[in-house]
Amino acid sequence: MPQIKGTAIKIGDTQQISEKFKKRELIVKTEEQYPQVICVEFVQDKTTDLDRVRLNDQVEVEVNIQGREWTSPSGETKYFTSLKAWKLDILKPQSNQAAPVNSDKGATDYSFKESKSDGFAVNDELPF
Repeated sequence: MPQIKGTAIKIGDTQQISEKFKKRELIVKTEEQYPQVICVEFVQDKTTDLDRVRLNDQVEVEVNIQGREWTSPSGETKYFTSLKAWKLDILKPQSNQAAPVNSDKGATDYSFKESKSDGFAVNDELPF
């Protein structure tokens, strides 16, 4: 199974999508030569796994890669990929933080400015 190792840089709140479905996101920054900022989804009962994670904890998340096709009412087809966590390990806790952080407050904003090009999001701020 694919694994993502890195630093927890953002821990989202639980989102109740429908009566029977909830999710929560963890943003992990990898520690490679070219670090990646990766969003991992925790769904249903896995959302509580993030209660024990603190910002700056070193984590390892085992994920399932899931994809789906969606066709809009106008007939345009789009494809989506998501990383769904099924196992979370805290490798190195951040010891100087007293309590888990369960919201976006105080987290660094890693959002990208995007523009649309042929229906796909394009990141205009990439260095290459």
